[in-house]
Amino acid sequence: MCPGLLIVESNLRDLTNPVAERHGPATFDLSEFLSSRSMTVMLEQPTNVRQASGPMQRFAKQNPGFEQMLPVLFARGAEAACRIAAMFAIAIKTPSALDALRDFVRSSRGSDAMRVHMAMTLRNLGELPDTINIYASGECIEIQLMAFEVYSEPKPPSNRTDRVHDLANKGFALLNQGDGVGAEQFYRKAIGLESDAPDLYNNLAMALHVQDRDDEADEIILAMHHRWPDYFFGRIAMANLATIRSDFESAAEFLKPLCELKSLHTTELVALCQAQVQLATERGEPATASRWLSVWKTFTPEHPDLARWERPRMTSLLSKLLSQD
Repeated sequence: MCPGLLIVESNLRDLTNPVAERHGPATFDLSEFLSSRSMTVMLEQPTNVRQASGPMQRFAKQNPGFEQMLPVLFARGAEAACRIAAMFAIAIKTPSALDALRDFVRSSRGSDAMRVHMAMTLRNLGELPDTINIYASGECIEIQLMAFEVYSEPKPPSNRTDRVHDLANKGFALLNQGDGVGAEQFYRKAIGLESDAPDLYNNLAMALHVQDRDDEADEIILAMHHRWPDYFFGRIAMANLATIRSDFESAAEFLKPLCELKSLHTTELVALCQAQVQLATERGEPATASRWLSVWKTFTPEHPDLARWERPRMTSLLSKLLSQD
């Protein structure tokens, strides 16, 4: 294909994506704005905004005119150009750069995941209010931005013995393999040694669900939440149970305090996003489901369950909504 038509090919390819994943039509890519040498100086192979901050600040001093190009990059640039422009704006933090980024966040350009991530970053910098209007799945909706820190370091119970830890790990490995029977055996042994650990009961309930012993699993979930009402995964389990029973108001109430936490482990974030996507899907709220998928993808883009929720479930929901018209 003619080099001048590569951006056209990219635009056509973009149109085949779901609305939430589309970047929007572009007239140029980053290479038409910056030489390869300039990009190398600017980036120095950063993997996130924090790592890119120093090189970009140095680049800004050496190229003061680049800041004036940000509105054009956001409005007409391809996805890579917009990402670099966003990282640049956050790095230099000048009023005009942040204005350009705010305009991009509130626009319909860029994937939902990109704009939600940038909106959360601006909110954490104090540059956006807690509640804003944003496009999700092509629809402008009001959302509340969550300001939480996500960490990945495991934090096992401090008083857990090596024996219980080993049993729990073996049970979890079998659970991930779909072996509910084997996982159940390990978790029951672990509970016999440590009966006051809600995570063991939660995973035991999951092992029973894998075996389609839903009534037994639900009894454990209800007892677990009664005993530990503030346990994170207990509230997730109660919300999921309420969603299955079409008690959407109760499900939302179970999840509400979890959205107000300031720090989440990646496993907690994924569980919260899954519960919110499932609730929004069953409620017939595709824009809300898309927003939570965007949060999920922002922090754990390689999570194996994302694909299961992103397309088949959203396609099913769209068909359901169209059939009601």
